Amino acid sequence: MTAPAVSIGDRRAAPHPRGRASAVVIGVARRLLDVVLVALFVGSFALVALTVVLPRTGHQLFIVRSGSMTPAMPTGSLVVIGPLEAGGPTAGDVVTIRLDSGVVVTHRVTRVFDLDGVPYIATKGDANEFEDAASTPVAQVVGRAIASVPDLGFAVATIQSRVGRVTFLLSLMTLIALRYFWDDLLGRAPDPEPARTEEALLGRPDVTPGAGV
Repeated sequence: MTAPAVSIGDRRAAPHPRGRASAVVIGVARRLLDVVLVALFVGSFALVALTVVLPRTGHQLFIVRSGSMTPAMPTGSLVVIGPLEAGGPTAGDVVTIRLDSGVVVTHRVTRVFDLDGVPYIATKGDANEFEDAASTPVAQVVGRAIASVPDLGFAVATIQSRVGRVTFLLSLMTLIALRYFWDDLLGRAPDPEPARTEEALLGRPDVTPGAGV
């Protein structure tokens, strides 16, 4: 008695579209988390260099807290103040002055003049229509602005506050823990490559008939 024989072949199982999408999403999320962690570490070292190392070179840092110097120095900018040159401030310089009240103001010099033999400057914010009401003795000039970085002042102000430091450290530790325990929390990304399975191709047109006992 004879019976048809069939060959056993390999056929690729069709990849499940939901599995492939899950693999892509998990992979992208993991890489984004890596980028965020690297950015936080680099940013932290940069802030330390600015707030600790730079002042030791004779420079000072100030945060712009109003829009009077917009657009050159918008609110939240971090301004680097260097020492005045030997000739003192000149018209057009952006200087930081300390008023008698202790308030620190960063404005542009519009005029330099003497009053009873004492050098004074008149200042004005770029966004203001008129000069500042009071002129300032050159002796009260802290220094001249040599650079400014928009929005970086917000970050420095946050790090300088106790609540900001605690919040930053907790956020950083949470992200590090999430990255370390990623596979345990979310599972490994499924293999996007389809697996090979062996199936009996009985009754299919591509079956190779044969003879057997």
